[in-house]
Amino acid sequence: MLAHRHRRIDARGAQRGNPARENAEERHHRRNDGECHRIVRLHAEEQALHQAESTIDESCQIVIVRHAERQLLLRPARHPVQRIARVLTLVSLLAAASFTSAAAQSELLSRTASIAGTVRDSVSGRAPGRTSVCTFFPVGRSYLESRCATVDTLGAYRLDSLPARRLRVSVQCQTVRGPTWKELAADSLGLTGNVVARRDWTVSVAGCDTRLVRRVSGIFRGHYTPGFESSKFVPCAADAWFIPADSLDAYSYDARRAWATLPKGLGERLAWPDAPRDSHGNPRYYVRWRGTVVGPGSFGHMGVSPFEFFVDSVLELRAPAAKDCR
Repeated sequence: MLAHRHRRIDARGAQRGNPARENAEERHHRRNDGECHRIVRLHAEEQALHQAESTIDESCQIVIVRHAERQLLLRPARHPVQRIARVLTLVSLLAAASFTSAAAQSELLSRTASIAGTVRDSVSGRAPGRTSVCTFFPVGRSYLESRCATVDTLGAYRLDSLPARRLRVSVQCQTVRGPTWKELAADSLGLTGNVVARRDWTVSVAGCDTRLVRRVSGIFRGHYTPGFESSKFVPCAADAWFIPADSLDAYSYDARRAWATLPKGLGERLAWPDAPRDSHGNPRYYVRWRGTVVGPGSFGHMGVSPFEFFVDSVLELRAPAAKDCR
């Protein structure tokens, strides 16, 4: 268990000492303590006798923050029994935190098992596209961690850093109207530390998204609608890249669109003109820009766009007009 400096904090009074120095030291400790900290807060007198809050993560350490230590231990009790109860409560909380930390560290160190193998289509014998092999396992008392490996073009996959225990492993594929996934097969595998378990799969890809992903680069014109959970680009008909094999008619809405992804910082450098807004309050612009389209698949917020458009540069940006796309 890692103690977070023996510093007392009085929740009712001003902070003492040098706050800037203490904050700097605190940041230094956080950098050296790993990815995150597990925090157990000892609340005021009434709350401390009932509960302690804690966040759980496999790679975290325990940090005890004594928010009301003075009230919990140093404040005179009305009766000696109350003082004893407070001390016993604190001891039990510290013991529970220490046990949880030790269990988490033991779980982390025991993740030496692996699973590897191949996935094949039962009809063609080829590697299915948009397919992953996943497993889930508990972390601590109330968290569940997922681990997935994408099946490559040769049909191979590998899952590492798994706990040495029996796990449920499944093969999943992405559906046409994502971002939903379909389970194709599942099995329960007993794993051993420092051993790579072999598991090959032969699955039916019926209902999976088997469309070929392609990349199209060039200059595209169209209308762009940015906003909250929106980055929709609808190309002009003359610049559209859609083909029948994209199966866009299978969508319940007009899917002839792309999710536009701008380079970092480009949006702040552009001079956005005044433009009409849609029913959601998002502006709509006419654009002419250079970039690359990737798809079909599931892209953007909630996977609503079958394509993603990676913007390289913006050649024209203005409010829409009647002569657009002519």
